[in-house]
Formats: sequence, structure tokens, C-alpha cells
Amino acid sequence: MKVHKKNASFLLSFAIIMLFFTTYIDVYSGNDSEIEPIVSALEIVEPEVLEPMAAHFDWLIMIYLDGDNNLEEDAIDDFNELEDGIVVGSSIAIIVLLDRIPGGDSSNGDWSGTRLYNVTSDSDATNINSELLEDWGEKNMGESNTLELFINYCFDNYTADNYWLNIWDHGAGVVGLCTDDTDSDFLTLDEMQQAIDASTTLYAQNFDLISHDACYMNMIEVAYELEEFTDYFVGSEESIPLDGFDYLTIISQLELDTSMNETTLAEIIVDSYEASYDEIYYDVALSCLNLSVFDVLIPNVNNFAGNLSLVIADGQGASIENAYFNTLILMFDYSIDFINFVEEIIADTTLMTTYPNLSSTAQDLLSNLTSFVLFNYQNSYYSGDANGVTIFMPLMNTINSPDIDDYIDSSVNYVNFDWQADTFWEEFLDNFYSKGFGVSLPYEELLLGVSTGTQEITLHEEHLYAFEVVEEGPYDIRVNIVDGDVDLYLFNGTDLSGIAFSQLYNPIDGSVERIRGYFTPGIYIVDIYGWMYSSYNLVVNQYTLPIVEPGESITVSSGTALGDEYGHYQQVVYHYFEVPITEPGNYTFSLTYNSLAVNYDLFLLNTAYNLQDYSESTSSLDSITVSFSESATVIVCIFGLTGYGSFTLEIIHLTPTSETSGLTFIFSFIGLLGMALTLWLLGKRKIRK
Repeated sequence: MKVHKKNASFLLSFAIIMLFFTTYIDVYSGNDSEIEPIVSALEIVEPEVLEPMAAHFDWLIMIYLDGDNNLEEDAIDDFNELEDGIVVGSSIAIIVLLDRIPGGDSSNGDWSGTRLYNVTSDSDATNINSELLEDWGEKNMGESNTLELFINYCFDNYTADNYWLNIWDHGAGVVGLCTDDTDSDFLTLDEMQQAIDASTTLYAQNFDLISHDACYMNMIEVAYELEEFTDYFVGSEESIPLDGFDYLTIISQLELDTSMNETTLAEIIVDSYEASYDEIYYDVALSCLNLSVFDVLIPNVNNFAGNLSLVIADGQGASIENAYFNTLILMFDYSIDFINFVEEIIADTTLMTTYPNLSSTAQDLLSNLTSFVLFNYQNSYYSGDANGVTIFMPLMNTINSPDIDDYIDSSVNYVNFDWQADTFWEEFLDNFYSKGFGVSLPYEELLLGVSTGTQEITLHEEHLYAFEVVEEGPYDIRVNIVDGDVDLYLFNGTDLSGIAFSQLYNPIDGSVERIRGYFTPGIYIVDIYGWMYSSYNLVVNQYTLPIVEPGESITVSSGTALGDEYGHYQQVVYHYFEVPITEPGNYTFSLTYNSLAVNYDLFLLNTAYNLQDYSESTSSLDSITVSFSESATVIVCIFGLTGYGSFTLEIIHLTPTSETSGLTFIFSFIGLLGMALTLWLLGKRKIRK
């Protein structure tokens, strides 16, 4: 997830997340995934396929690098870090399975598919120069069998004193990880466990360390799925920036002492993560869990959950709800910091005095959870509440309700979880939610053109608003931040699917969060998420299009859907302009920008907002030339995909023409706002994973 600012919204189901990821390439690659790139023989030199080296190593590191999605560029960057860290003649073997996506990053020969590499020393920060072991063609990284084949290959061809498995990609906690856009799939936790179980059983070899360089994976349920295969697990209870782990530092430090044990390596991973991000982001955390503690932890959890259920049955569930609302909640209101929740329960002196059994079990659980978290980094932003491990306990609302039911019933994405089989946590959740506890706030009605006035919001609080669109057209949602930092999310009021977002770092990126797009009639939900104590006002208006005459130009600065490389300036804003054509002739619609800083795309619409033509160049110029035989009015739409910067739109009248065809209708309108849907889970400020 790499994405950075907590992919925060008030919780989407992962089914929605997967829809956005799997449609991303179809829309934004211009449907050119089947077009072979035209390059000269000098531009691409296919690497020689080499046999693996038969040798014994101090460390064998397996990197399951899923770049078959919008993280392809970041996957390649991290691969280059591995090459830069390893030395010639190393006693470390790093085997990488890299999957790329058609139409994404164009570097390194722009190949797509799945390749297996032995990482070799190389300081080139752009090109992958490691040894190609095998080309597997297109493999589904969201399939259990692919992970199993990869681990089997490594065990079959390499031996070592120590083994580290690192799974890299988007993550969604208990729902799963590793989205593969080409195959429209992802790994559930059960699929991940099946693959690792099959390989470790076949080769009678466990891992010294397993890590997930993916968002939100340090949930206790995830760790429990891995406890048979390793004693140590590294992950984040938060989102992870696009750059992920600091592989250059990790491998360089390991090269200095290849005899180091797994706990020392885990500490280096956590410490280097802190050094990389502590002064750049405030919502970052990483920890290492000691899974051997599960032997005593599971009975603790069952005693704790059972006593909580007794408190609810005794009519005192409101005290538990109060502790819950005071607990740090993460992952779009999906998970809570488990240690912080136990601390909040213990902090209720009346509860502890009235229920001595709960008091003793809570104290025992807190003690063992503290041992469970071996190393923990949390930014000071969390005030000590991000303690290294989370657990499933979402806010109850219409969005989260289906997932809560599935978790309690061990169905859909939660099938065969060891956690549900061995603990009473889901029984406690069933008792908690069935009594009406943990319910989030209802929607507040928002009238078009009427400001909310100044509103105050606290850390991790959400304000939900509903508004109705009667007349279709472009609308502008604007949040003016008076103080602090908030993010803006938009949902469909019918099925609560995500539509768009604005995730600026306020005030660094600006003091206005904005979403703009073409809306059809219906109900829409606005979610304001607080990243600290903040004040703001919100207003939704029909958008009046600026008029640009032929011969004129206009310059505008804006953020983009993916933001810059540091996760700043992320927002979904469509820029609309009305262009009156009064004389026949050829007209060029020219869009220029600094492509090193930002990438904009150009779309030409008619007044019904039907798509007529488009240009999606990755250079610094997008241009469309159209012949008009009579007067007309057209709409120019500009959409920012990546980076941050300004663009200049210019309408140039070339020469008169005698043609009578007018604008050629090329595509039926599929809804430009639908493009924003495909970008939804790219949200969460540079949150990648």
C-alpha cells in the first residue's frame, strides 16, 4: 500500500478496492496493452538466461515483488536498491520474482510478465542488471500457486544458514495482499498460508524471518497465519510509503555482518524505516512481532474476549464502547491498535473494580502483548498509541457491516482463518455489534451552495455528509481548512463505492481540499477525515466552466490523482473549460506542461459531456486537432494523473476548411468520473500498499 497518508476513508470493503485496481490499466493506458512497443534493437538487449549458482549462503532472501499494478515503478526502484546494497561475491543470495504490468513503467525494455532474478551488485539506479534466471511469462501474483512455485524454486536451488521471505505490494490487513491487475486477483490470507505451508512442508524448512512490505499487515490475525513457519514477522499496522523498506541500508548492513541472526536483521529493518520516514511523514509505523509468544497469548485473548462478552451480557457494554472510541483506529476505521484497546479497558477503574476477572485477564494480556511486540517504531504523532499490532474491530456503519458479518461468519475473504478457529474474538465482536455498540455517526444533510460553517474535528474523527444531485453536470466539492489537516473522500450514496479523493498534506500542500467531476443525478456521501485537531468549512457547488476563446491560453496549477513521488498533492480534480467555436476551420487544442514534474491528459467533449477525442501523451505536450465546418461549443477536460505542477491550455485556430463533417464522434460517453473510480485505492497519500 505504497500510499501515504493513511489510505484513510471511513472504510471501504476490499472488493471495492480490488475493482479500482483491476480497472486502472484499462482506463489509463489508453487500452493499448496489446500494442507492442516499437523500439530499435539498440534500445533493448534481452538478458541472457542463466542457471542458478550452486552454493551455500549465509542468508537466502526471497523477494516476492508484485509490480503488476500501479506500483510497478516503485517495485523497480526497490529492485535497484537491492542491487546497490549487495556486493560482488556476496555470501547473501537475493532471489526476486518480479511481475510487471503492460502499459505502466516503460523503463528496462518495458517488458511485461513475470521474471525470476538472482540479484547482483550494480550501482545503476535506473536499470535492472541482475542475472535473469527464468522468464515465467505472465503469472498471477494473487494466486497461491505462484507464491508456492517461487518458494519451491528458491529452496530447490539454494541452501543457506538463514532464510528471509519478504512479500511486497499493496496490503489490506486481514483481507489480503498482492493485487495482480492483469489477472484481477489478490492473495487472501488463507491462500498465502497454503503456499507457505506447502513449500515449508515439502522442503522441511521454515523461515527465520517473514516480512510484508505492504500496508496494514501487522494485524494479529495475519501474524497467527504465519506462526507455524517463522518466529519473527515484520510489518506495519499503518500504511507504507511508496518507497517501502530501505533496502539499500538493510542489505548494506547485512553485508557488514552476514552472520547476524534474524532478530538483529529485523531490528535493522525497523530502525532503517524510522530513519527513512520519521522526519518526512507523521503517520508511519513499523514493528517486529515475536510469534513464539502465541502459545501463551491465545489463552490470554480468549479469557479477555470471554470476560468482555460477560460485561456486555451484564448490561455494561457502554464502558467497553467508550474504551473502543478512545482507542487508536486505523486502516479506514477497520482495525484498532490492540495494546491501546487493552490499555483503555484497564484505564476504566470502575470496570476493573466491578469485574475483577476482566481486570486480571486484561493485565495478563497486556503483559504478554508487550512481549509479543519485539521492536516497534511509531512516529511521535501517535502519542504512544501505535504499539505495533492491530486487530479487526471496525466502526459499524453501512460500509463496514458486510465485512463485519463475513469476519464473524468466517466467510468470503475470511475463510479458514486460524484466528477465528482458535479464539473467541469473533464471538465477542458478535456480542458487541449485535447490542448496537461501535456505530459510527449518521450522515448530515448538505445543501448545494450552502457552507457547513466552521466545523471542528479531532484526530481520526470522521464527519459524514450526504447531498443530492438533481441536474447532471460538473460539480465542485471544496473544503477550506482553517487550521490543521483533513482529507476529503467521496462515495456513491447507493452502493457506497468510492468515487474520488483529495489527500493533501495541509498546509504544506495547500489549505484547500477539492474534488471536481461530472456528476449524474443521485445521492453522494462526503467523508471528512481528521489527521489532527482541525477546523474547516465545506461547500458543494455546481461548477461554472471558465470560457477559453480560440487564440487565448490559460494556465492552472493542480495536484493529481497519484500525487508526486513523496505522496503529496494527491487529489481527483477534472479541469473543465468551455470553448466557443464561431468560425469554420481547423483548431488545435494544445496542452503543455513540465512532464518531469507532472503528467496531464487532454480530453475533448461535446456539450453533453460525451467523449469525442483524447490525448494521453507522457511527454510535455498533449494535442488534438479537429476540423469544424460550422459554429459549435466544445468542452475541454484536463485530468492530472501523476505529479504536481501547472499546465497551459491554448486553443489555436489554424485555417478555414470546406469540410462538412464537423466533430467526429469517436467514443460513446462512459463517464469521465468513472476514471476517478479506478484510482480510488491509489489514494491514501502515497500510500502504496
